Amino acid sequence: MADVTFNKLAVRKMQEALDGPNGEGKMVRVMVDHVHGDHAHYGLVLSTRTGHDEVVDVGGLEVLVDKRQMDWLDGVEVKYLLYPQEGWKITNPKRNNHGDH
Repeated sequence: MADVTFNKLAVRKMQEALDGPNGEGKMVRVMVDHVHGDHAHYGLVLSTRTGHDEVVDVGGLEVLVDKRQMDWLDGVEVKYLLYPQEGWKITNPKRNNHGDH
C-alpha cells in the first residue's frame, strides 16, 4: 500500500472540493504530472476510480493512487500551506523531491 500523507488543512480543502458541485461521485487523486531526470512533479485532481487504482485512507479522506505510478507516488506528502504563500505543496522526500525547482 502506498504511503501518502496530507496535512490537516489539505484534507479539509480537498473535502470542501468534494462537497462542491464538481465533487459528486468523485474522489481525490494524487498523480504524477510529469517525470524528468530523477524526480517527478505532482498534481491533485478530482477523479473516478479505475482498475489501476489503489485507495488510500488519509485522515478519513479516500485518495486514489495509480498503481502504475507507485514508484513515484509512494512517500508523497501533500500540504496546504498558509505561509509564506497560501497554496499547495506536493513533495516526495523518499524520491529526494523536496519541491519544484
